[in-house]
Amino acid sequence: MSRAMEERIESILAENFTGVNQMAILRVNANVVHAETVTVGNDVFEIDIINTDSTEVTANGDFNNTTNPLDVDMSGYTGLSLSAGDVIRIENEMLLVTAKRKIGATEYTRFSRGYGGTTNATHADASIIYIGDGIAAGSTITVPLVTNLTPNGFLNAFVPCLNAKNTHELRAIKISANECMIYRTVADEASIACSETLAGLNNSIDSALRGGNLRQTARIARATRIPTADEVALGNLRIVVPFDPVAVFVDVRTTTTNAQVAWDGATTITVASGSDSAYVTLDNSGVTDWAETSTVEVLMIG
Repeated sequence: MSRAMEERIESILAENFTGVNQMAILRVNANVVHAETVTVGNDVFEIDIINTDSTEVTANGDFNNTTNPLDVDMSGYTGLSLSAGDVIRIENEMLLVTAKRKIGATEYTRFSRGYGGTTNATHADASIIYIGDGIAAGSTITVPLVTNLTPNGFLNAFVPCLNAKNTHELRAIKISANECMIYRTVADEASIACSETLAGLNNSIDSALRGGNLRQTARIARATRIPTADEVALGNLRIVVPFDPVAVFVDVRTTTTNAQVAWDGATTITVASGSDSAYVTLDNSGVTDWAETSTVEVLMIG
C-alpha cells in the first residue's frame, strides 16, 4: 500500500488502542494418555480417564432424566465421596460436580450435565457409575476422557474445560480435528506462559500467548506479526479479530530490509460464532511464502 494510505490508516487506528492480540495454538497429532497435562499460565489441565467402577449404580430414577443442573441426594450412594470439581461418568455422559446444596436436612450434590463435550442423556437405574482413574487431587483441572484418546476426542473435551475453568480470561476455539486456538479476551501486555507434557509425536503448544499490537476503531483493525517457526512449518498464521471482517489486506516485507515480498497465499475469514471470536487465517499455499524473516502486516475491515 502507499505511504499516504499507511499514514491515513495509522491515524484512524491510533484513535482507539485496545492492547495486544494474544493467542497460542495447541496442536495434537497423536493420541493422548492418562495424566498428561496442558499448562496455560496458572492453570494445569490434566487428562483423567473416567473408567474406574465406583461399585455404585444409579437408583431411584435419580439420573433417568436430562435435568441440567441436576440435584441428587447422594446419601444412598455410600461408595461415592464427591466434591466440587469431581467428574463421574454414567454410560457415555460425563457429569461435573459443581456444588453441594443443603435443603432442609438433606444435602444435595449438584451436577452439570454433558461435561467435556459429551451428550446429556437419560440413564436407567442399575447403570454403573464410573469415577476417574486418579490425578493429583485439587492441584489440576480435570480433562475427562473415556476411551476416545484421539486428538479429536481430546480437543472435544479440552476446549469446553478451558472455557469453563481458566483463570486468565481466555477462550479456546477448536479450529480443526488436530488444533485449537487459545486467545485472551481482554487487552493486556503481559504474556502468558504455555507448556504441555503430551508425549505423542508432534503434539505441542506454543510456548506463550503472544502477538503483535492490534489497533482498532469500531470496524477496522490492524495486526503486525513476525511468524514463528511453528507457523512457518505448518504454513498458516492466525489472527483473532474483534469483529467479523469482510475484507482482509496483507502486506509482507523482509524484516531487515523492508523489501516487499510478493506473497500469494490464501486468506480465509472465520466469522464469530456464539461467544467465539472471529479470526483470519493466512495460508502459505501459493508460490511465494512468508517466513521467520518476514514481517506480516494485516489490515482487516468490517
